[in-house]
Amino acid sequence: MTAIEEMQVTTKKETQILEVAERLFATKGFEGASVREIARDADVSVSMISYYFGSKEKLMEAIVLKRLGLVKLRLEHLLEDFRLSSLQKMYAVVDSNVEDIIERQYFQKIMIREQCGKSSTTTARLIEDNRKDIGELMRKLISEGQRKGEFRGDVDITLLMMTLIGTTNYIMAAEKHYRVEHDMMHTGKQEFQKFVTLHVSNYIKDIFRHVLCD
Repeated sequence: MTAIEEMQVTTKKETQILEVAERLFATKGFEGASVREIARDADVSVSMISYYFGSKEKLMEAIVLKRLGLVKLRLEHLLEDFRLSSLQKMYAVVDSNVEDIIERQYFQKIMIREQCGKSSTTTARLIEDNRKDIGELMRKLISEGQRKGEFRGDVDITLLMMTLIGTTNYIMAAEKHYRVEHDMMHTGKQEFQKFVTLHVSNYIKDIFRHVLCD
């Protein structure tokens, strides 16, 4: 079993709790979602949440660590994969991030809310610490490409990642407008997400190629 697979392994009850908590934290905010409500929607007892996570604060931390931890693990694996070119690695980063953002809108709402709110909260600090780790791994990926002569030397990594995350997040936030522009008002959610994932991934890959290689 790979490290990513091991990280994804949780009991059925833990998974239920994490998914329900993620949805309620996203729609109601951390303060607005009670442990009792999470327990009810997850069909577990309050004591079971306490057993697995200890507190509501620790439950929020578990969500952040799980989601961002998987991002870090994927980057670490890419750094160790010598079969791929540096550009192929960056394309893999684009594919996985676009898919994550589109499929996990609840978590994206949590990320945005926590980062726009009080920066002194434990969750905000945890997100910032993980973002720094992710940024460092991205620098290593790009530095590898620069050493190989595949990438330009003057790459603004922060803007590159903001382009990836910001573009995808905005499209999902403005989903109705995007559907109208692409004549997809009556397209089902699954089909729409599949279209957007492919379309946005290809668009951002073109941007990455120009920024990194031209």
